[in-house]
Amino acid sequence: MNLMEEIPISAINAYLYCPMRFYIEYLQGQFFSNEHVAEGRYLGETTGKISQTKNWKKRPQLYVFSDRLRVSDIIDEVILSGGSVQIIEKKKGVAQKPFKNDILQLVAYMVCYAESFGTALSKIRGVLIYLGSQKKITVKPSRELVAELEKTIEAMRRVFENPPQPLYDEK
Repeated sequence: MNLMEEIPISAINAYLYCPMRFYIEYLQGQFFSNEHVAEGRYLGETTGKISQTKNWKKRPQLYVFSDRLRVSDIIDEVILSGGSVQIIEKKKGVAQKPFKNDILQLVAYMVCYAESFGTALSKIRGVLIYLGSQKKITVKPSRELVAELEKTIEAMRRVFENPPQPLYDEK
Protein backbone atom coordinates (compact mmCIF):
# COMPACT_ATOMS: atom_id res chain seq x y z
CA MET A 1 0.00 0.00 0.00
CA ASN A 2 1.47 3.35 -1.03
CA LEU A 3 0.73 5.90 1.69
CA MET A 4 2.11 8.93 -0.10
CA GLU A 5 1.16 9.43 -3.73
CA GLU A 6 3.34 12.50 -4.18
CA ILE A 7 6.52 13.14 -2.22
CA PRO A 8 7.55 16.73 -1.41
CA ILE A 9 11.00 17.42 -2.83
CA SER A 10 12.13 18.77 0.53
CA ALA A 11 11.58 15.23 1.89
CA ILE A 12 14.46 14.01 -0.31
CA ASN A 13 16.79 16.20 1.72
CA ALA A 14 15.35 14.85 5.00
CA TYR A 15 15.62 11.22 3.82
CA LEU A 16 19.26 11.53 2.77
CA TYR A 17 20.10 13.26 6.04
CA CYS A 18 18.39 10.52 8.08
CA PRO A 19 15.81 7.94 6.87
CA MET A 20 14.28 7.80 10.36
CA ARG A 21 13.80 11.58 10.32
CA PHE A 22 12.04 11.26 6.94
CA TYR A 23 9.78 8.54 8.35
CA ILE A 24 8.84 10.55 11.45
CA GLU A 25 8.34 13.89 9.67
CA TYR A 26 6.72 12.86 6.40
CA LEU A 27 5.02 9.54 7.09
CA GLN A 28 4.00 9.98 10.71
CA GLY A 29 3.43 13.72 10.30
CA GLN A 30 5.40 14.67 13.41
CA PHE A 31 7.29 17.71 12.16
CA PHE A 32 8.42 20.13 14.83
CA SER A 33 9.72 23.47 13.70
CA ASN A 34 12.74 25.01 15.36
CA GLU A 35 14.64 28.27 15.09
CA HIS A 36 16.72 26.99 12.14
CA VAL A 37 13.63 25.98 10.12
CA ALA A 38 11.84 29.23 10.98
CA GLU A 39 14.85 31.35 10.00
CA GLY A 40 15.32 29.43 6.74
CA ARG A 41 11.67 29.92 5.79
CA TYR A 42 11.84 33.62 6.68
CA LEU A 43 14.99 34.12 4.57
CA GLY A 44 13.40 32.29 1.64
CA GLU A 45 10.23 34.36 1.81
CA THR A 46 11.90 37.76 2.23
CA THR A 47 14.71 37.51 -0.31
CA GLY A 48 12.61 36.81 -3.38
CA LYS A 49 10.65 39.30 -5.43
CA ILE A 50 9.47 39.06 -9.02
CA SER A 51 11.70 41.22 -11.18
CA GLN A 52 13.01 41.44 -14.71
CA THR A 53 15.06 43.39 -17.22
CA LYS A 54 15.17 42.88 -20.96
CA ASN A 55 17.88 40.22 -20.47
CA TRP A 56 16.49 38.16 -17.57
CA LYS A 57 13.44 37.35 -15.43
CA LYS A 58 13.48 36.29 -11.78
CA ARG A 59 10.56 34.26 -10.41
CA PRO A 60 10.51 33.34 -6.71
CA GLN A 61 8.45 30.59 -5.11
CA LEU A 62 7.62 28.63 -8.26
CA TYR A 63 5.63 25.36 -7.94
CA VAL A 64 6.97 22.41 -9.98
CA PHE A 65 6.08 18.73 -10.27
CA SER A 66 7.04 15.49 -11.97
CA ASP A 67 4.33 13.00 -12.85
CA ARG A 68 7.03 10.47 -13.72
CA LEU A 69 8.79 10.67 -10.33
CA ARG A 70 5.65 11.68 -8.39
CA VAL A 71 7.41 14.52 -6.57
CA SER A 72 6.59 18.22 -6.28
CA ASP A 73 7.44 21.32 -4.30
CA ILE A 74 8.17 25.03 -4.53
CA ILE A 75 11.50 26.27 -5.92
CA ASP A 76 13.10 29.15 -4.01
CA GLU A 77 13.89 31.10 -7.17
CA VAL A 78 14.13 30.68 -10.95
CA ILE A 79 16.12 32.99 -13.22
CA LEU A 80 15.38 32.87 -16.97
CA SER A 81 17.95 34.39 -19.29
CA GLY A 82 18.51 33.94 -23.03
CA GLY A 83 16.91 30.50 -23.23
CA SER A 84 18.70 29.14 -20.18
CA VAL A 85 17.25 28.48 -16.75
CA GLN A 86 18.90 28.78 -13.34
CA ILE A 87 17.22 27.09 -10.37
CA ILE A 88 18.31 28.73 -7.13
CA GLU A 89 18.14 26.80 -3.85
CA LYS A 90 19.06 28.78 -0.75
CA LYS A 91 20.32 27.10 2.39
CA LYS A 92 20.67 28.84 5.71
CA GLY A 93 23.90 27.16 6.75
CA VAL A 94 27.59 27.37 5.99
CA ALA A 95 29.35 25.01 3.58
CA GLN A 96 32.54 25.05 1.57
CA LYS A 97 31.38 22.14 -0.57
CA PRO A 98 27.79 21.03 -1.20
CA PHE A 99 26.12 18.31 0.81
CA LYS A 100 24.77 15.33 -1.17
CA ASN A 101 21.24 15.82 0.20
CA ASP A 102 21.26 19.45 -1.00
CA ILE A 103 22.55 18.42 -4.44
CA LEU A 104 19.86 15.78 -4.99
CA GLN A 105 17.14 18.14 -3.76
CA LEU A 106 18.34 20.67 -6.35
CA VAL A 107 18.48 18.01 -9.08
CA ALA A 108 14.87 17.09 -8.24
CA TYR A 109 13.87 20.74 -8.71
CA MET A 110 15.65 20.81 -12.08
CA VAL A 111 13.97 17.58 -13.28
CA CYS A 112 10.57 18.87 -12.14
CA TYR A 113 11.09 22.25 -13.80
CA ALA A 114 12.02 20.52 -17.06
CA GLU A 115 8.88 18.38 -16.92
CA SER A 116 6.57 21.17 -15.69
CA PHE A 117 7.59 23.68 -18.35
CA GLY A 118 8.72 21.46 -21.23
CA THR A 119 12.32 22.63 -21.01
CA ALA A 120 15.27 20.44 -21.97
CA LEU A 121 17.20 19.41 -18.87
CA SER A 122 20.41 20.41 -20.68
CA LYS A 123 19.23 24.07 -20.60
CA ILE A 124 18.91 24.06 -16.80
CA ARG A 125 21.59 24.73 -14.19
CA GLY A 126 21.16 24.69 -10.45
CA VAL A 127 22.82 26.99 -7.96
CA LEU A 128 23.09 26.18 -4.27
CA ILE A 129 23.59 29.28 -2.15
CA TYR A 130 24.68 28.75 1.43
CA LEU A 131 23.59 32.02 3.01
CA GLY A 132 25.82 31.63 6.08
CA SER A 133 29.00 31.61 4.00
CA GLN A 134 27.64 33.24 0.80
CA LYS A 135 29.11 30.23 -1.03
CA LYS A 136 27.53 29.61 -4.45
CA ILE A 137 27.89 26.22 -6.05
CA THR A 138 26.69 25.40 -9.58
CA VAL A 139 25.20 21.95 -10.19
CA LYS A 140 24.57 20.41 -13.61
CA PRO A 141 21.86 17.73 -13.85
CA SER A 142 24.06 14.89 -15.12
CA ARG A 143 22.70 11.46 -16.01
CA GLU A 144 24.48 10.06 -12.97
CA LEU A 145 22.82 12.55 -10.60
CA VAL A 146 19.38 11.97 -12.14
CA ALA A 147 19.85 8.19 -11.79
CA GLU A 148 20.91 8.66 -8.16
CA LEU A 149 17.82 10.80 -7.57
CA GLU A 150 15.58 8.10 -9.07
CA LYS A 151 17.15 5.42 -6.84
CA THR A 152 16.73 7.65 -3.80
CA ILE A 153 13.04 8.21 -4.52
CA GLU A 154 12.54 4.45 -4.97
CA ALA A 155 14.24 3.85 -1.60
CA MET A 156 12.01 6.49 0.00
CA ARG A 157 8.91 4.72 -1.28
CA ARG A 158 10.15 1.44 0.23
CA VAL A 159 10.15 3.15 3.65
CA PHE A 160 6.32 3.24 3.43
CA GLU A 161 6.28 -0.56 3.67
CA ASN A 162 9.38 -1.12 5.79
CA PRO A 163 10.03 1.72 8.25
CA PRO A 164 13.63 2.21 9.39
CA GLN A 165 14.53 1.15 12.90
CA PRO A 166 16.07 3.69 15.26
CA LEU A 167 19.74 3.19 15.99
CA TYR A 168 20.77 3.24 19.63
CA ASP A 169 24.17 4.13 20.96
CA GLU A 170 25.52 1.70 23.56
CA LYS A 171 26.86 4.58 25.70
